[in-house]
Amino acid sequence: MTYPTVPSISANAIVERGSVWRKWDLHVHTPGTAREDQFGSWDEYLVALRAETQVAVVGVTDYLSIANYKRLLAEKSKSSLGSIELLIPNVEFRLSPQTAKGSAINLHLLIDPTEPSHIDEIELSLSRLSIKYKQQPYSCTREDLIRLGAAFDSALQTDKQKLEAGTNQFKVEFPSFREWFKAELWLREHSLVAVAAGNDGPSGLKDSGWTAVQEELWRFADIILSGNPQNRLFWLCQDAAKKEGAKKLGAPKPCVSSSDAHAMASLFKPAENRYCWIKADATFEGLRAIVYEPDERVYIGPTEPIRHDLSRVVSKIDIIGSTGSGLGTISMSFNNGFVGIIGSKGSGKSALTDFLAYGGGVDTLMDKRSFLARAKNFVKGTQICLTWGDGSTTDATVGTKFPPKELVRYLSQSFVEKLCSDDYEGVDLAKEIEGVIFGHLDPTDTLNASSFTDLRDLRTRETTKDRVSISGRITSLIAEDEQLRAVLREVPKKKDRIEEIAVEIKTLEGQLPAAKNETEAKAQAELGTFRQRLLTQQSNVASQKQLSLGFDQLAASLERFNGEFQRFRTDFLAQASKLGILLGEIDVTLSIKGQDVLTERKAAVNAIIQQLNEGADAPGGSVVSLTAQITALEQTVASDQIIRNQIQTIQRRISTLNQELQRLQTEILFAESETTKRQQDIRTDRLDAYRKLFESWKTEQVTLETLYQPVQEKLASGDKEEQELDFYIRWNVDLEGWLDRGNNLFDQRKGHPFGSPDKFRESVEEHLMPGWSAGDPVLIRAGMDTVLGLFKEKNATSCLRQSVTHGMMLEWLFSSDHIRLVYGLRYHKTELEKLSPGTKGIVLLVLYLAMDVEDNRPLIVDQPEENLDSDSIYTLLAAYFRKAKQRRQVFIITHNPNLIINTDAEQVIIATSKRTERVFPSFSYAGGALENCDGVRKQVCNLLEGGETAFLEREKRYALHKKDKA
Repeated sequence: MTYPTVPSISANAIVERGSVWRKWDLHVHTPGTAREDQFGSWDEYLVALRAETQVAVVGVTDYLSIANYKRLLAEKSKSSLGSIELLIPNVEFRLSPQTAKGSAINLHLLIDPTEPSHIDEIELSLSRLSIKYKQQPYSCTREDLIRLGAAFDSALQTDKQKLEAGTNQFKVEFPSFREWFKAELWLREHSLVAVAAGNDGPSGLKDSGWTAVQEELWRFADIILSGNPQNRLFWLCQDAAKKEGAKKLGAPKPCVSSSDAHAMASLFKPAENRYCWIKADATFEGLRAIVYEPDERVYIGPTEPIRHDLSRVVSKIDIIGSTGSGLGTISMSFNNGFVGIIGSKGSGKSALTDFLAYGGGVDTLMDKRSFLARAKNFVKGTQICLTWGDGSTTDATVGTKFPPKELVRYLSQSFVEKLCSDDYEGVDLAKEIEGVIFGHLDPTDTLNASSFTDLRDLRTRETTKDRVSISGRITSLIAEDEQLRAVLREVPKKKDRIEEIAVEIKTLEGQLPAAKNETEAKAQAELGTFRQRLLTQQSNVASQKQLSLGFDQLAASLERFNGEFQRFRTDFLAQASKLGILLGEIDVTLSIKGQDVLTERKAAVNAIIQQLNEGADAPGGSVVSLTAQITALEQTVASDQIIRNQIQTIQRRISTLNQELQRLQTEILFAESETTKRQQDIRTDRLDAYRKLFESWKTEQVTLETLYQPVQEKLASGDKEEQELDFYIRWNVDLEGWLDRGNNLFDQRKGHPFGSPDKFRESVEEHLMPGWSAGDPVLIRAGMDTVLGLFKEKNATSCLRQSVTHGMMLEWLFSSDHIRLVYGLRYHKTELEKLSPGTKGIVLLVLYLAMDVEDNRPLIVDQPEENLDSDSIYTLLAAYFRKAKQRRQVFIITHNPNLIINTDAEQVIIATSKRTERVFPSFSYAGGALENCDGVRKQVCNLLEGGETAFLEREKRYALHKKDKA
């Protein structure tokens, strides 16, 4: 099986680590220096240089000359000078006006030694610089300086003495020097100007009359010679009180320290161990880079700065293809800072980062668009070994093994596009944001939760339970109200029934046969009385049985509550135990006073029932005795059996009707008094519960605001774009959905209670929306109270569909699922879901680059510019990448020159592929420092659209290279 679109990797990888910290000493004199020469012999000097193990670049300094530079350069061509990789000619000048202490201004030209003709060019330029003494011109050459010394002091005997005297007297007025420098095109293009920051520099001009000249001197300088921390703060514009003054003088400018050695004892030994560390190639372009990046590229201190956790820096990757795969072996070292990976399409950029991410614990095989996924059969079994900055290693094997946790943060194209383009509602992006929020919380405030979601759930658990309970209470009240409404609906029927019963009783009484004698008349009357007494007693027994049932229900309710309490107690004690509170220290008990009274009262009621049924002493007679007496009387009400049966039937019916009549009258009385009162209480309780529902949400809102507070403060104190980000919590109301559900309850054929859906909307917007939108519980309760009144006034129930009950209407009115407490991130006051994909990309990268400060794992980003415009990349992302690389290692695949050049990438890796006769072309990698003009920089210009322009724009922005120092 072949994979023609999947290249292979070859062993061809020539990648230097790029800009790394090296010790530089740019102001070092040699034996034979024209002034204050305290050295011994050249042999002693050369022995010391060849034994040097740390200094990589030396600025070979002499006054008005490069003669000693030439000699040392010749020595270096014969044999190496220890660790010294580069010699830079440093020509020191003395300029007027003089300082307050009477000395001249020290100014240095650090000159590019790259071109083979540089010595001739320097000496030719120096020959065109001259002064006049006694109307005689003297140029800045050895011969003329000797002549000047002799003319100045005729007593001098040796050329050395004359040279020293001539050098001491050769002082040029600053304006003349500047004009000479301006005219020397080659020298101007290949030099950097350095001035001393102390009293032997422009600072020595104390007279206010020289302020303008002093400012011009500062502006003329590219580099400040000083190891003083206060000077460094000033020239880097980091002293807030003096920032504007520094900018007026052309700051920021780099400060470099040096040994200014005039003797062996001080060689490469600056005062107070203020060594100069420069992060660059040991080239003149590396020196020029410090003018572009004066803070990031220069450090002054006893040892090189370590800004990263070395255990979180990938220093090297080894990739070993499996047997038979066709993959070769590649070994590549990485810079600790910003690593830019460039190349044409299909050159192997993503292959490298996919292997790097996989070796760092990110399963890139799961991304179908990744290189490893597309080539999974081809690269399966490839071994990846990452070596970290602290010397530890991690191993991974594609398809079978990778580290158990993610040691790097990989923002692949698929991942970024998912968050920025496919994830239109911003749900996944919101999760990423929550992860950043969680990282900004004080560890003590995370409650040992593993994620923001867990912490939020933990913090809002009680309010969530509270809302569930309140919602259940509202539902229960609606159900009870429906029962009471059903009772009231029956009252008219019951009143009608009472009238019917009265008519029926009167009719039945009229149908009673007349007694034939006084005995029958008396028996009939007594029979009616006894039947009424029996009816009353049976009603009394029923009432007592109802009481007995009530005691049973009360006891069952108490038992149920006791069970719930025991469950609560068990849960409470378990939580207390987790907090280290023992059972003996705390407990929750349930005290029920007089529980036995329920049993006692029920027994008493049962005794009454027994007495009323069978007791001989029952007031008015027991049910048994009354029934017996009625049976006896029935035999005497008439002599004729037929008439007797008729009388019994009528009287029994009348008794039954009287019993029903009594029951109906009691029910009507209860319905018209107690039920109505209870309905009023239910209405109040329901509105209060509705208010409490929103009070619970308010409590949750405060909790969430507390969680967001740390990151909100971080945003407010950040750079401009961070300040444009803010977290919000608002009440989101789905009014349309709520109205649609409500309008569907009404039968439009019957009409709408408010006249029309539009008028109903107007009423809701007037009375309910203000409270809903603000989440104001008081306004919400008042608004619902008003709307309920309007529903009653407009008899909304009459407009309901046949299948819709009044309770269903109330459940809709009191529902809260259309209201959500929405929280998230806004950018320029616009919610995430409303942002364009490109703007979402900005938010995502700002989060990872500026805010996710707790994560110091290497960050790998594949083509972040895909969703962004060029202006955003230039003005925004470059600055954030520059800041991020100070605390974490950053890898970027990009086609945009701004992300390479304006981030001042420490290392640029160029990926290329070569198609051979094999099925798979081979990848190869090369690279190094951006200041490598003939190698890396040239390829950056060739590969990246606008690459050369970007370089020129940067130089134009800093107004340095090829500039007119007028």
